[in-house]
Amino acid sequence: MNLGRCPGQSRLPRSGFTLAELLVTIAVIAVLMSLTAPAIQSARESARSIECKSHLRQLGQAIHGFESQYQMLPAGCDFANGNRHSWCTRILPFLDQSALYRNYDSTKAWNDTTGVAGKTNNDVTQRTLSIFLCPTEPTQRRGGTDYGGNYGTTQTGLSASFDLGEGWEAGAVVVVNSIGLRPRRSPTRWGEFVDGLSQTCLVYECTGRTSEAGYWGSGTNCLGIDYPINGNPDGQTIKSSHAAGGGHAVFA
Repeated sequence: MNLGRCPGQSRLPRSGFTLAELLVTIAVIAVLMSLTAPAIQSARESARSIECKSHLRQLGQAIHGFESQYQMLPAGCDFANGNRHSWCTRILPFLDQSALYRNYDSTKAWNDTTGVAGKTNNDVTQRTLSIFLCPTEPTQRRGGTDYGGNYGTTQTGLSASFDLGEGWEAGAVVVVNSIGLRPRRSPTRWGEFVDGLSQTCLVYECTGRTSEAGYWGSGTNCLGIDYPINGNPDGQTIKSSHAAGGGHAVFA
Protein backbone atom coordinates (compact mmCIF):
# COMPACT_ATOMS: atom_id res chain seq x y z
CA MET A 1 0.00 0.00 0.00
CA ASN A 2 1.32 3.45 -0.83
CA LEU A 3 1.19 5.54 2.31
CA GLY A 4 3.04 8.45 0.83
CA ARG A 5 1.71 11.92 0.16
CA CYS A 6 -1.46 11.87 -1.91
CA PRO A 7 -1.42 13.71 -5.21
CA GLY A 8 -2.52 17.30 -4.78
CA GLN A 9 -1.81 17.35 -1.03
CA SER A 10 0.12 20.50 -0.11
CA ARG A 11 3.21 20.32 2.08
CA LEU A 12 2.64 21.88 5.56
CA PRO A 13 4.94 24.80 6.36
CA ARG A 14 7.68 24.08 8.92
CA SER A 15 7.40 25.95 12.23
CA GLY A 16 10.35 27.56 14.06
CA PHE A 17 12.46 30.71 14.35
CA THR A 18 14.76 32.01 11.76
CA LEU A 19 18.18 33.12 12.94
CA ALA A 20 17.18 36.77 12.70
CA GLU A 21 14.02 36.20 14.74
CA LEU A 22 15.97 34.31 17.39
CA LEU A 23 18.51 37.12 17.74
CA VAL A 24 15.75 39.71 18.04
CA THR A 25 14.01 37.63 20.72
CA ILE A 26 17.22 37.28 22.71
CA ALA A 27 17.84 41.02 22.45
CA VAL A 28 14.31 41.81 23.69
CA ILE A 29 14.72 39.43 26.65
CA ALA A 30 18.08 41.03 27.51
CA VAL A 31 16.53 44.51 27.48
CA LEU A 32 13.64 43.37 29.68
CA MET A 33 16.05 41.77 32.14
CA SER A 34 18.15 44.93 32.32
CA LEU A 35 15.00 46.92 33.06
CA THR A 36 13.63 44.56 35.71
CA ALA A 37 16.91 43.69 37.49
CA PRO A 38 17.11 46.97 39.47
CA ALA A 39 13.50 46.55 40.56
CA ILE A 40 14.16 42.98 41.68
CA GLN A 41 17.29 44.06 43.57
CA SER A 42 15.39 46.92 45.18
CA ALA A 43 12.64 44.54 46.29
CA ARG A 44 15.21 42.17 47.76
CA GLU A 45 16.96 44.98 49.63
CA SER A 46 13.61 46.22 50.93
CA ALA A 47 12.92 42.73 52.28
CA ARG A 48 16.36 42.61 53.92
CA SER A 49 15.79 46.03 55.48
CA ILE A 50 12.48 44.86 56.93
CA GLU A 51 14.18 41.74 58.32
CA CYS A 52 16.91 43.90 59.88
CA LYS A 53 14.33 46.06 61.62
CA SER A 54 12.57 42.90 62.78
CA HIS A 55 15.81 41.70 64.39
CA LEU A 56 16.16 44.99 66.27
CA ARG A 57 12.54 44.83 67.38
CA GLN A 58 13.08 41.33 68.76
CA LEU A 59 16.21 42.48 70.60
CA GLY A 60 14.21 45.33 72.11
CA GLN A 61 11.47 42.95 73.20
CA ALA A 62 14.06 40.63 74.75
CA ILE A 63 15.52 43.53 76.74
CA HIS A 64 12.02 44.38 77.93
CA GLY A 65 11.53 40.76 78.94
CA PHE A 66 14.78 40.85 80.90
CA GLU A 67 13.74 44.09 82.62
CA SER A 68 10.34 42.65 83.54
CA GLN A 69 12.03 39.74 85.29
CA TYR A 70 14.93 41.54 86.98
CA GLN A 71 13.60 45.13 87.27
CA MET A 72 16.70 46.43 85.51
CA LEU A 73 18.16 46.37 82.04
CA PRO A 74 21.05 44.06 81.19
CA ALA A 75 24.44 45.68 81.62
CA GLY A 76 26.00 46.63 78.33
CA CYS A 77 29.26 45.29 79.71
CA ASP A 78 29.83 43.73 83.12
CA PHE A 79 33.52 44.39 83.64
CA ALA A 80 33.76 42.59 87.01
CA ASN A 81 37.05 40.68 87.27
CA GLY A 82 37.73 41.65 83.67
CA ASN A 83 35.16 39.13 82.42
CA ARG A 84 33.36 41.64 80.16
CA HIS A 85 30.03 39.87 79.92
CA SER A 86 27.76 41.20 77.19
CA TRP A 87 24.18 42.43 77.25
CA CYS A 88 23.54 40.02 74.36
CA THR A 89 24.48 37.02 76.49
CA ARG A 90 22.15 38.15 79.28
CA ILE A 91 19.10 38.20 77.00
CA LEU A 92 19.69 34.79 75.37
CA PRO A 93 16.86 33.15 77.39
CA PHE A 94 14.49 35.80 76.03
CA LEU A 95 15.54 34.97 72.45
CA ASP A 96 14.61 31.27 72.73
CA GLN A 97 18.25 30.42 73.43
CA SER A 98 17.92 29.12 77.01
CA ALA A 99 19.80 25.91 76.21
CA LEU A 100 22.74 27.91 74.90
CA TYR A 101 22.67 30.22 77.90
CA ARG A 102 22.83 27.31 80.35
CA ASN A 103 26.26 26.43 78.97
CA TYR A 104 27.60 29.91 79.77
CA ASP A 105 29.63 30.35 82.95
CA SER A 106 29.24 33.88 84.29
CA THR A 107 32.17 33.38 86.70
CA LYS A 108 34.60 33.23 83.78
CA ALA A 109 35.56 35.58 80.97
CA TRP A 110 33.20 35.91 78.01
CA ASN A 111 35.64 34.05 75.74
CA ASP A 112 37.08 31.58 78.26
CA THR A 113 38.14 28.25 76.76
CA THR A 114 38.46 26.15 79.93
CA GLY A 115 35.84 23.66 81.00
CA VAL A 116 33.89 20.95 79.24
CA ALA A 117 34.71 20.79 75.54
CA GLY A 118 31.83 22.10 73.47
CA LYS A 119 30.38 23.97 76.45
CA THR A 120 32.98 26.61 77.22
CA ASN A 121 32.13 30.29 77.12
CA ASN A 122 34.09 30.55 73.89
CA ASP A 123 32.00 27.74 72.38
CA VAL A 124 28.83 29.61 73.36
CA THR A 125 29.86 33.03 72.11
CA GLN A 126 31.28 31.68 68.84
CA ARG A 127 27.84 30.50 67.82
CA THR A 128 26.46 32.39 64.85
CA LEU A 129 22.95 33.59 65.67
CA SER A 130 20.97 35.21 62.86
CA ILE A 131 19.14 37.49 65.32
CA PHE A 132 22.39 39.42 65.82
CA LEU A 133 23.12 39.80 62.10
CA CYS A 134 21.93 42.29 59.50
CA PRO A 135 20.91 40.31 56.37
CA THR A 136 22.35 43.01 54.09
CA GLU A 137 25.85 42.94 55.58
CA PRO A 138 28.04 40.81 53.25
CA THR A 139 30.83 40.12 55.76
CA GLN A 140 29.84 37.64 58.44
CA ARG A 141 31.92 35.65 60.89
CA ARG A 142 31.35 33.16 63.68
CA GLY A 143 29.89 34.88 66.74
CA GLY A 144 29.67 38.18 64.91
CA THR A 145 27.06 40.89 65.39
CA ASP A 146 25.84 43.93 63.51
CA TYR A 147 24.00 45.48 66.48
CA GLY A 148 25.52 47.33 69.42
CA GLY A 149 24.09 48.61 72.69
CA ASN A 150 23.80 52.32 73.43
CA TYR A 151 26.07 53.34 76.30
CA GLY A 152 25.81 57.07 75.75
CA THR A 153 27.52 59.95 74.01
CA THR A 154 29.79 62.87 74.79
CA GLN A 155 27.64 65.00 72.46
CA THR A 156 25.53 65.77 75.52
CA GLY A 157 28.44 67.85 76.80
CA LEU A 158 29.59 65.21 79.28
CA SER A 159 33.20 64.11 79.24
CA ALA A 160 34.29 60.79 77.74
CA SER A 161 34.46 58.52 80.75
CA PHE A 162 32.91 55.38 82.21
CA ASP A 163 32.58 56.99 85.62
CA LEU A 164 29.05 57.36 86.93
CA GLY A 165 27.16 60.08 85.07
CA GLU A 166 29.80 60.66 82.39
CA GLY A 167 29.25 60.64 78.64
CA TRP A 168 29.81 56.94 78.09
CA GLU A 169 27.79 56.00 81.15
CA ALA A 170 24.67 57.94 80.17
CA GLY A 171 23.17 55.44 77.73
CA ALA A 172 20.72 52.58 78.03
CA VAL A 173 22.93 49.50 78.44
CA VAL A 174 25.87 50.89 80.36
CA VAL A 175 29.19 49.54 81.56
CA VAL A 176 29.16 48.36 85.18
CA ASN A 177 32.00 47.48 87.54
CA SER A 178 34.41 49.36 85.30
CA ILE A 179 37.79 50.61 86.39
CA GLY A 180 37.32 54.22 87.40
CA LEU A 181 36.99 56.67 90.26
CA ARG A 182 33.26 56.10 90.64
CA PRO A 183 32.42 52.94 88.73
CA ARG A 184 28.76 52.18 88.30
CA ARG A 185 27.75 49.06 90.23
CA SER A 186 24.35 48.29 88.70
CA PRO A 187 22.69 48.57 85.28
CA THR A 188 20.10 51.18 84.39
CA ARG A 189 16.42 51.15 85.26
CA TRP A 190 13.52 52.62 83.32
CA GLY A 191 13.16 55.43 85.83
CA GLU A 192 16.55 56.80 84.83
CA PHE A 193 15.41 57.51 81.28
CA VAL A 194 14.58 61.14 81.97
CA ASP A 195 14.07 61.92 78.27
CA GLY A 196 11.39 59.22 78.02
CA LEU A 197 11.60 55.69 76.69
CA SER A 198 10.31 56.69 73.26
CA GLN A 199 13.14 59.22 72.93
CA THR A 200 15.99 56.91 73.96
CA CYS A 201 17.69 54.28 71.81
CA LEU A 202 18.46 50.84 73.19
CA VAL A 203 20.37 49.21 70.34
CA TYR A 204 21.92 50.57 67.17
CA GLU A 205 22.80 48.98 63.87
CA CYS A 206 26.58 48.93 63.41
CA THR A 207 27.86 46.74 60.59
CA GLY A 208 31.32 45.81 59.41
CA ARG A 209 33.17 45.86 62.73
CA THR A 210 36.27 43.66 62.66
CA SER A 211 37.45 44.30 66.23
CA GLU A 212 36.39 42.48 69.39
CA ALA A 213 33.41 44.85 69.54
CA GLY A 214 31.98 43.02 66.54
CA TYR A 215 31.20 39.88 68.58
CA TRP A 216 27.85 39.58 70.32
CA GLY A 217 29.42 37.79 73.30
CA SER A 218 31.87 40.60 74.02
CA GLY A 219 30.96 43.32 76.48
CA THR A 220 32.66 45.83 74.19
CA ASN A 221 29.69 45.41 71.84
CA CYS A 222 28.41 48.85 72.83
CA LEU A 223 28.53 52.16 71.02
CA GLY A 224 29.29 55.68 72.14
CA ILE A 225 27.61 57.76 69.46
CA ASP A 226 30.24 60.44 68.90
CA TYR A 227 30.30 60.40 65.09
CA PRO A 228 27.71 61.02 62.37
CA ILE A 229 25.84 58.04 60.93
CA ASN A 230 28.24 56.05 58.73
CA GLY A 231 30.89 58.63 59.62
CA ASN A 232 33.49 56.61 61.53
CA PRO A 233 35.82 54.40 59.50
CA ASP A 234 36.42 52.22 62.57
CA GLY A 235 32.71 51.47 62.73
CA GLN A 236 32.06 52.51 66.34
CA THR A 237 28.94 54.47 65.48
CA ILE A 238 25.61 53.91 63.72
CA LYS A 239 26.67 52.24 60.48
CA SER A 240 24.61 50.44 57.89
CA SER A 241 25.08 48.54 54.64
CA HIS A 242 21.55 49.23 53.41
CA ALA A 243 21.40 50.89 50.02
CA ALA A 244 19.08 53.63 51.25
CA GLY A 245 21.74 54.97 53.62
CA GLY A 246 21.19 55.94 57.23
CA GLY A 247 20.93 53.22 59.84
CA HIS A 248 18.43 51.45 62.05
CA ALA A 249 17.90 51.64 65.80
CA VAL A 250 15.34 50.35 68.27
CA PHE A 251 13.96 52.72 70.90
CA ALA A 252 13.27 51.84 74.49
